[in-house]
Amino acid sequence: MTEQPLTFAETNEHTALLHEKNVWRLNRVTGVPAEVLETLAAEEEVLRRMVPALHPETPLVALERLAEDAHPFIRSNVAANPAVTADVLSTLAGDDSPQVRRGVAENPATPAEVLARLAGDEDTAVRARVAMNPAVTAEVLEALSTDPTEDVRMSVAENPATPVPLLEVLAQDDAMWARAMVARNPATPLRLLEALREDVSGFVSDAAGFNPVFRRAHPEDRLQK
Repeated sequence: MTEQPLTFAETNEHTALLHEKNVWRLNRVTGVPAEVLETLAAEEEVLRRMVPALHPETPLVALERLAEDAHPFIRSNVAANPAVTADVLSTLAGDDSPQVRRGVAENPATPAEVLARLAGDEDTAVRARVAMNPAVTAEVLEALSTDPTEDVRMSVAENPATPVPLLEVLAQDDAMWARAMVARNPATPLRLLEALREDVSGFVSDAAGFNPVFRRAHPEDRLQK
């Protein structure tokens, strides 16, 4: 069973948390008063500003201020916050720090047009995170499916939103890990999994054999025994 986060009122130690280095634990607490998050956003210590930068209940005014923080660690956490506005994400997408741009690239709230811009980023990790974002368009996925870097193509192959025609192309990729991600993808159709089950790489073959789609269709397969 998934553990439900405590509310601020239910957390007896919340007052103590505000005065110790473990203040980051407040990110697992809901109902934190806005004034508490705003106060933390103005703290000098980086680890204390991290709490409101990540917390989904932080007031937008405080998030906008933290988006301009001098420390890239804080800006990257704001970039990954699902509560941040599209305008802030668009601005952070042009940040000098690749760490910040990676946060924008993986944020499911990032607008499609911003993801399209980041798909051409010079940083491989940024492009890979775009390829895994659930909000990325099919057009961007198609462009990234031919990326010269294996890690990016792997991310496209792993994304459940990747169209089947792209999965078919990636199933023939020279990179074993790209083919393996197609084999693991829950959206990969049975006929493609059956082909990957015969892949020259044992790792790819096993990945296809363990895919739930394949397992349901072929309960007699040796991997099920």
